Amino acid sequence: MKSVLAYAKKPVGAVMMRPILARLAADPRFDVFGAARLFGGRQRAGHVFAAAGLGELRPMAKWLARLRRFDLYLSADFIVAAPRARRKVHVFHGVSFRNHGVNRNALRYDLLLLAGPYMRRRFEDLGLITAENSRRFPVIGMPKLDDLVNGRYRREEVLAQLGLDPALKTVLYAPTWSRKVSSLEQCGAELLDELARCEQNVLVKLHDNSLDARKAGRDWRALLRSMRAPRFRFVENADVVPLMCAADLLVSDASSVANEFTLLDRPILFMDIKDLPSRLKPKADLETWGRKAGTVVPAPRFLCAAIDAALARPHELSEVRRALAADLFLAPGGATERAVAAILELLDLPA
Repeated sequence: MKSVLAYAKKPVGAVMMRPILARLAADPRFDVFGAARLFGGRQRAGHVFAAAGLGELRPMAKWLARLRRFDLYLSADFIVAAPRARRKVHVFHGVSFRNHGVNRNALRYDLLLLAGPYMRRRFEDLGLITAENSRRFPVIGMPKLDDLVNGRYRREEVLAQLGLDPALKTVLYAPTWSRKVSSLEQCGAELLDELARCEQNVLVKLHDNSLDARKAGRDWRALLRSMRAPRFRFVENADVVPLMCAADLLVSDASSVANEFTLLDRPILFMDIKDLPSRLKPKADLETWGRKAGTVVPAPRFLCAAIDAALARPHELSEVRRALAADLFLAPGGATERAVAAILELLDLPA
């Protein structure tokens, strides 16, 4: 058997790898383990992967993983928790105009599973892809998004499980994690109050780091749990995909979720961030696509009106959204198959 270690700091990282790991775990040729940094100061590796729907993985302490010689190591983080692994595969967190994933640290890996043509161009622009290492950068799509387009989730079922009326339009608020460019950190309390006053169903999905008291600017979990509105739901599920399937409109800021939502060709609103260009790192890219697939909302007090206007004209910017999705994500629905095929080839194993 081939030994496999997957490493994730938080459940959001495990979600990115889940389709691939589920396939490997079901293959009798692989023995799959999961290691993680402590989550919330108390949960261990098994809980991190279970929260991402991977309870079948065998948990392993991070210190032990560093000593083992695995055949394959996978992570959506740049850290290499198993340096003695024979082959290392990187699965990116996402694609946003911040371009954190386009990083020289990626060269620590033998195989980098790129989401689409745009990401490959960004690596080429930085001179990180050469004639000698080009095969290490296959464009395979984003496995996490296969379930967004293959019909696994039904809007009515997701909303019914949350106790919401599917006859109403549904808004999803999914901000990025960042002290500098997150609408949650910049105006979160006012923004959430405004969402609670909207006439639509409202779903709120925060990044794991926004729920970590050591990182966030305040206790957002406590605030959200205290909010009382009949159509307002704070969802603590690690996977945003079923919520995207249920949403008619997305509110975000600099999150990669905004790009992922373009695959559904539904309206997007970007909360404006004060002095956004100066807050971004040099490799950020506001010019190619940036926030062009949606409408920028200048402040929370304008949000409900902007939601009503966007839902009244859902096809506005549709052409831009479809072009962005085609550039950022290769052929959604088949990414997991392509990723597994690339990994098997890396390990010299037949399909």
